[in-house]
Amino acid sequence: MEQNGHLFTIGCSTRSLSDFILILKKYKIQVVADVRSTPYSHFTPQFNADCLKNELYKNRIMYGSFAKEFGARRVEDSAYIDNTVDFTKVMDLDIFHKGVERIKNGLTAGYSIVLMCTEYNPIDCHRFSLVSRGIRKILDIPIDHIFSQNLCKSTEDLENELLVALNLQPELFENKNMLIERAYNILGKKVAYSRVEKPEPVVYA
Repeated sequence: MEQNGHLFTIGCSTRSLSDFILILKKYKIQVVADVRSTPYSHFTPQFNADCLKNELYKNRIMYGSFAKEFGARRVEDSAYIDNTVDFTKVMDLDIFHKGVERIKNGLTAGYSIVLMCTEYNPIDCHRFSLVSRGIRKILDIPIDHIFSQNLCKSTEDLENELLVALNLQPELFENKNMLIERAYNILGKKVAYSRVEKPEPVVYA
């Protein structure tokens, strides 16, 4: 895909809103694409959707919600296996592809876009193992992952780190691309949303 803009990801984490804005400006971000299923938190109220949107607007940065397209908590029953979201199934959903098309339109128009979720490290977040993975598969574009003003890693760097972290070795007739896909599938199961309620702990008198 030919593009004039560039795609990044970032986790809001527990940063201050002012620090977050400074990071966006450092990387010349023009659009924040919020991929959180529920863009509200008691722990980081500064990143509640309304508050965030207003602050971004003051700094001439656009905001868009992609909760339906890219959120980790899916409403589609077809996206679940044994009550846990399966990322490969999500990437096949029409709504996911519509989200990718929206991102593509923004990049083609020349905007620098960041996919925003919560976790600081993208490897701990569905924005890496689901969203950027799916977008990259469909559009075949580079995606970079912002950690701080002075640290940004490519998808290739993170994939190599993931292989090391999981201590994966290629099986017979398995090339590196196949190995990376296996790593993504393992990671996806670790970070995927499960709708099974955890049992209440037993309390003994």
